[in-house]
Amino acid sequence: LTIRASGAGVTDATGPYSLTVTAAPVAGYQLGVTGSPLTISQGGNGQAIVTLARTGGFAGSVSLTVEGAPAGLTVILDPTSTTGSQVTLTAIAAAGLTPNTYSLTIRGTATGLADRTVPIQVVVTAVTGTGNVVLDFSGCGSPYAIWVAYRDGTGPWTRVTSGTALFQFSVSSPTAAYAYVVRQSAAGATTTNVVYRSRAELSRTPIVFCPAATIGLKIINGSVAALTGQQAVYLTMGTGFALATPLFPTFLIAGVLDGPRDLVAYRVGSLPGATDRVIIRRDVNQASGTSVGALDFAAAEAATVATGTLTVTGLVGGEGLLETMRYLTRATCDAGMIYQTNPINAIHTYPGVPASVQRDTDFHLLRIDASTATTSRRVEEVFQTVANRTMPLGGRIGNPVVTTLTGAYKRLEAVFGLPFEYDVEARIRYLQTSGTPRIVEISASPAWIAAATATLTMPDFSAISGWSDTWAPGTSVATNWTITAVGGDATGSRCREGSRFLQATASGTN
Repeated sequence: LTIRASGAGVTDATGPYSLTVTAAPVAGYQLGVTGSPLTISQGGNGQAIVTLARTGGFAGSVSLTVEGAPAGLTVILDPTSTTGSQVTLTAIAAAGLTPNTYSLTIRGTATGLADRTVPIQVVVTAVTGTGNVVLDFSGCGSPYAIWVAYRDGTGPWTRVTSGTALFQFSVSSPTAAYAYVVRQSAAGATTTNVVYRSRAELSRTPIVFCPAATIGLKIINGSVAALTGQQAVYLTMGTGFALATPLFPTFLIAGVLDGPRDLVAYRVGSLPGATDRVIIRRDVNQASGTSVGALDFAAAEAATVATGTLTVTGLVGGEGLLETMRYLTRATCDAGMIYQTNPINAIHTYPGVPASVQRDTDFHLLRIDASTATTSRRVEEVFQTVANRTMPLGGRIGNPVVTTLTGAYKRLEAVFGLPFEYDVEARIRYLQTSGTPRIVEISASPAWIAAATATLTMPDFSAISGWSDTWAPGTSVATNWTITAVGGDATGSRCREGSRFLQATASGTN
């Protein structure tokens, strides 16, 4: 265009003006996949993230399906329909599925819109060797497991060798065990792991170590307004975390995962542990190094927290309390930091996110730690709505007795009472207090323990081929040990109402 200016007694003046007309935003979405190709072993499983990039203000529900999966490859989408921006895809390969690269299609369907599709490849790798137990170290780099052995029932320990990162052996007794040594550094630091399980637990699916690394980390920056005095803001976005204060109101969040994420910003009040306002920005997806702008806690974007009365039961004398609240969002169950405080009383007020800014997929994760100098207990509960709650602690580890056995290296045996609620695992970890780090961790499932009293023993591997006594702490070296019992929901997504996790520890020196 040309702009012309005319005036009496002067010559007309002109100037160019460029106007770009773009198409009006069209409501819709596009599908993407983070984590393709997805590589899993026969009998194994893995996960990828399906993303929905929404445009033109489209906020409707999208139903997702997977096409082209062969028999023996099960693909699960969670959830199968969403008004959000991503879902989790889990692929499970049957043990007999032919190793190959399988090309699948993810289809999205929404009312009033054309279907959208995106391809994903699942690479199924072969498991070599024979046996009903598979240890898969293929995701750990090389070398990782420098020595592997197993025990069938009460039989002898037998070394397992492999030309690959997959180790396979057979067990036929109701219970069994395996052990492996990891070299942690070139300086010689090592960790010896001994695992006692039932045959059913060991042979159910391949045991996969070192899950896939996080994909596509970004750095996001911004600033915070309306902070005074001793106030601070915890900022979390995906796996990234930052802190802002009145003196340093700008922030930089490193470690943000690719794809849409929720930015959770929580202002901590001037009194210790007090919190008052929260900002949640949904579906933030921008390039690394860019800014989310200002988060103003005096503006309408900030919501006043909800509060309830919390009652912690099961405390014993001498235990101090630590209370931590995280906020879980999205199908990926990203954990945003809310607050951490040391309550003085077992009954007190606690804050959280108000219902007015919550989505159906949002949950609080409240953790209570009760500790003395040598013991601790933890309970975590997941819930959506802030209300009056009672959280009972689990039982304490009963009368732990740790003795040193004879041998060419330090062998500890722990005997302790295991309360019934710790139904996932019990373990002892000990490490020498001086010199090159030497760590031993022995774990057992309740199915292997099968009693109210657990006995965990470091075996004598001295006569087993390939074993080195220098991998464990020396006989004359002092070691610190910690016994841990775990129960409740210890694996899988915690993003569901009523999920509960329990842990108890006891520690000492031998």
